[in-house]
Amino acid sequence: MMTPNRQRKLLADMAERLREEDPQLVGRFAIFARLAEEDGPVPPEPA
Repeated sequence: MMTPNRQRKLLADMAERLREEDPQLVGRFAIFARLAEEDGPVPPEPA
């Protein structure tokens, strides 16, 4: 099991690689995150 610090480092490294390799995707995700922020959590589907 990874420690929280190790997980943060791994995620930060992944994010940095993504910024280098596909900056347009990073920009689109940022826009999506801002738009989705207003919606709040998704309600559960009825059973």
